[in-house]
Amino acid sequence: MKVVILAAGFGTRVSHLTGGRPKALMSYLGATLLDALVQALPENTAITLVSNAKYLDQFHEWARMTGRQLRILNNGITDPGERKGALFDLALGLDAAGRDEPVVVLGSDSLFQFDLSLFFDAFRATASNLVGVRHNPDLTDQRRRGVVGLSANEKITRFEEKPDHPFSTIAATALYGFQPPALLQLNDYLAVSDDVDSPGHFVSHLVSKMEVRGWFLPGELIDYGHASVLAKQLDQ
Repeated sequence: MKVVILAAGFGTRVSHLTGGRPKALMSYLGATLLDALVQALPENTAITLVSNAKYLDQFHEWARMTGRQLRILNNGITDPGERKGALFDLALGLDAAGRDEPVVVLGSDSLFQFDLSLFFDAFRATASNLVGVRHNPDLTDQRRRGVVGLSANEKITRFEEKPDHPFSTIAATALYGFQPPALLQLNDYLAVSDDVDSPGHFVSHLVSKMEVRGWFLPGELIDYGHASVLAKQLDQ
């Protein structure tokens, strides 16, 4: 199966920890945080990673040492103020990976503490789009998440990105499975929407048009996009 990893952030909130390196390439358990993510993927996965221009050479250097089937793309952005948004990065990744087969999309800021092949198996077994979700009773934290409403059979009935008043304690994660009909709608969405900084906005759009289901994570997730979390994960 094909995977697109979104890794084009500049890490401005954690720059005091990263020292000129992308967050995903910080040292973790003797390797890097990105190594931990890639090693959790099934062996036969075709991986496309979208970087910015500033960190492109570092990702190419990392890719040469992984031994995995990898394609590194450059979104051409050199400064955080120039960023178009994560959904434009996703469109770039899909231009290379293709839209004719199901694609799994991952954010590079996540450490999944379980076998990701479980998600791939669930995605292969359904004709629906699939979003990794988890319970999050911290309503303050929910305000910076994608908040999900689920039916009894785990169909997503409502999705709102970073709401001021969270309507549930179920949070989306940066783990998405998109079927070809959804992938084919992305460019049309980008042409008319200003909400392009997170894949969650696209999920919210899809919920009203086709079936999107939630998939509860069977293990822990560490989101190291924030300095306090990242500092705890790095090798000293």
